[in-house]
Amino acid sequence: MSFIKSFLYGFFIATPAILYANDLVSGVNEISGQWRVISVRLDTLATTTAATTENDPHYVGRKVNFDNGGIHSNIDSTVTCSNAHYAEQRTLSLDKLIQQSSGKRYAEPHDPKAKDFGLSEKDVTPVLIDCGAGKFGPQGETISNWAALLESNLLITNWYDNSYLIMQRIGTNEKIQPSFQCEGTLNQTERTICADNELASWDNSVNQAYKILVMQQQKIMPDDKATLNKIKATQMNWLKKRNQCKADTDCIEKAMKDRVDTITQQFM
Repeated sequence: MSFIKSFLYGFFIATPAILYANDLVSGVNEISGQWRVISVRLDTLATTTAATTENDPHYVGRKVNFDNGGIHSNIDSTVTCSNAHYAEQRTLSLDKLIQQSSGKRYAEPHDPKAKDFGLSEKDVTPVLIDCGAGKFGPQGETISNWAALLESNLLITNWYDNSYLIMQRIGTNEKIQPSFQCEGTLNQTERTICADNELASWDNSVNQAYKILVMQQQKIMPDDKATLNKIKATQMNWLKKRNQCKADTDCIEKAMKDRVDTITQQFM
């Protein structure tokens, strides 16, 4: 084989791998690291009710880690993304990206915009997420699952039920305060929660779900004191049962996850 033929052959064989590697490096550099979900945004003009709720306690507080090996998260049991490929796309408006993700509404206005999700319109550079095995989030209407920086330490990704997760980059000294004070006399379970960011985060999720349920009950049926008292008594009984986990972190986490599920199923 001549020198020129050898050169061209080598160039065209190597080029796709080089481009793939460049996509991988540029994409992962944008979103790499650990993030925590701080908000769940829904379409305020939607005419249907979704299983996912605004600032859903299942998702707010959960951690997501993007790296070359894949995506690791306690956000959902379906997140099993390994051998991830991150491909940075052309910059476009957030309005356009949301339209590509959410698709058109059946009713007017047909085209969703960033403001409908409580977001400010701006230009963003989405990074497409392709898992070699498993998956992270859902496909959009005309675009793959993606993540994009809104600010240097603020990330957005499309999620299920036409929702969007807003995540904040986790700092090196992150310390999450649970729903109760960590000073004073605490039982063993409370001390364990105070010492663990993920448990503290789940404690906040339980508390948020409980507060929503109480608020809904008071708003929709303000005269039904018996049901309200039952909700409060059930929560107190659950706390006593949770405290039986003592310092068992797996037991505590499961108890709180299950409690969030139980409470949110009662949302009105």
